[in-house]
Amino acid sequence: MKMSEYWREAERLGDEGEFQEALKRYIWFFNHCLYIDPRQYGSRLSFFLSSWVELGKKHKPALRALKKIRDKDMEYLLKGKGDKFTFHDVISINWCLNGNEKTMDFFKTIDKLFPDLAESCWWLVKKYFFETRDLETIKRYYTDLFDEYAHVKKRIEKAKHDIDDVLSKKMPRDDAEWKELSSHNEIKETFDYLIESEAKEFEDITICFIRILFETKQYSRVLEIGNDAISLMKKLELNYALNDVKAEISRYEKLIKHQK
Repeated sequence: MKMSEYWREAERLGDEGEFQEALKRYIWFFNHCLYIDPRQYGSRLSFFLSSWVELGKKHKPALRALKKIRDKDMEYLLKGKGDKFTFHDVISINWCLNGNEKTMDFFKTIDKLFPDLAESCWWLVKKYFFETRDLETIKRYYTDLFDEYAHVKKRIEKAKHDIDDVLSKKMPRDDAEWKELSSHNEIKETFDYLIESEAKEFEDITICFIRILFETKQYSRVLEIGNDAISLMKKLELNYALNDVKAEISRYEKLIKHQK
């Protein structure tokens, strides 16, 4: 049986009220599916876990079983065992359980105990530290945020260009997931969500970058990066992220004048 079919069978059992049998399959899938089909890596840590949480809403032992797996992995990592893949399991379960704060606290603990492991896992958690403007942790992993800023800027420009091409039918798509989107409006809503997520990440990095530059008295770069970000957001019509960045720049313009 294909792993995707095994997963659907587990969901079917849950929908029909066969909760214990469904839970057995969820646990088995999480622990064994990658040995059979490594392509399930992404789905296993996203859609599958979300499906497990839905089962947990109907069958509380399912939620306890998921938390038990996470807690066991955390104990394993705190003993100096495991690797970035174990850590990825932990933070993905936390994400599905609305536990990003727990992820950040755990990462800080790993950072103190096993800095090499933390460094290999930084890319998995950095977005949470940018979202919460945790400058102290961010500064541990960057001497200068420009490369990260430039990378995200380039990525959002490309994403917006590609999406505009698709919506104008210059870039045809024929994969199965695309076909599930039944109307142009559904496609546009999906893409709007993706661009909004990219814009939020760009906004978070921009604001953190500006604050760190101000802390280190690089006043000219504060204005340079701020104005560059505002220019891009206007160009791409990212109005939902623009106002916060403009407010941040305005605040620091006043502080810089005061410093002078």
